[in-house]
Amino acid sequence: MIVKVFFYLYSIINLILLNILLFLKKIYYKKKIIFFYNPKKNLTKMHTFYMDDFLLKFDKHNVFFGGKIILFGYFYIKESLLRYIYNVDIFVSNNVCDNFSHNSKRVYLHHDIYDTPLVEKKKEKEITKRLSKYDFILLPSTKSKYIFEKTFFNVKNKPKILYLGFYPKLNYLLKKKYTRKKINNNIIIAPTNFCAFPKLTMQPYLEKLISHLIKKNYTITYRPHPSNIKEKKVLSLVKKFRNTKNFKLDTKSNYFNTYSSSNLMITDISGTAYTYAFLTKNPVFFYSPNEKIIQKTYYSNLSYFKDRPKIGKVFLNTKLMIIFLKKNKNYKFKKAFKRNILDIYKKYFDKLDYNIFKKLYDEK
Repeated sequence: MIVKVFFYLYSIINLILLNILLFLKKIYYKKKIIFFYNPKKNLTKMHTFYMDDFLLKFDKHNVFFGGKIILFGYFYIKESLLRYIYNVDIFVSNNVCDNFSHNSKRVYLHHDIYDTPLVEKKKEKEITKRLSKYDFILLPSTKSKYIFEKTFFNVKNKPKILYLGFYPKLNYLLKKKYTRKKINNNIIIAPTNFCAFPKLTMQPYLEKLISHLIKKNYTITYRPHPSNIKEKKVLSLVKKFRNTKNFKLDTKSNYFNTYSSSNLMITDISGTAYTYAFLTKNPVFFYSPNEKIIQKTYYSNLSYFKDRPKIGKVFLNTKLMIIFLKKNKNYKFKKAFKRNILDIYKKYFDKLDYNIFKKLYDEK
């Protein structure tokens, strides 16, 4: 109780300080102000490093950041208090908010590179209702188009959709210089949020898959979804393999070095599959034991699922994947996928438009 009171009071203090700063900026500089807010405490650090870089390109003196985490450069403000923030022209979030700063243009910056399903089917009406509160939705490219057309089908007051022509996180990582140290036979396993997609997750099969791969002398880097890091299923899996020489756990917010040191990725329906492919030019193996569910729903029309064979291979079980790897120990199959990966990237994600917020100022 004492802790809750402390953080509530701390949030009030931050709110007052922010409003004073915003007021002074408006009076003396008379410039447009952008306020970025992340409503999810456990995901804030996953987006901070590239969102700061992305937004500060527009005007480093008139962009402010907030969230539900104590972090340098961020104002700690509870989401319920956002309506008491004034003098903000554009409110931006890359996770869905239900509250916003007062009288601002509301912008949702989609944090997925492709048209990965937003939520499981039974929650689609809820997410549509929440996203409808926004004025604009910014998408990396037309590859994300179908899922949002489906989401807002038959919705009268829907947000206006605009395309960036690039993915901020990928763009940030590609231009940074890191030490790339390739580790032989290193495979990254990066599942989606299994709480969000219980019928499509590979989580129940991970123990068997990891055991087989380690026996075949592969080094496994396990990267659970940020929302699942503290889940019992993840902790139990890590406990089982933590003393195994060829097993590593990675929970870093910036995954560049982890990705670039690998030979390939295994995932289920995680959006990171395409980020990984475009970043490393390596293929992705999609573990899909419930592929029938995908083929029987509108999911089969999504670019995410249609493009899987272009950047990698789809496997229905562990046995088929192990057989393929055994026959292709030299990774020669990577060359064919590399050409496809480069083609998709150049066509859809290599068109930087840093004037997007200037356009938003004038949009009505």
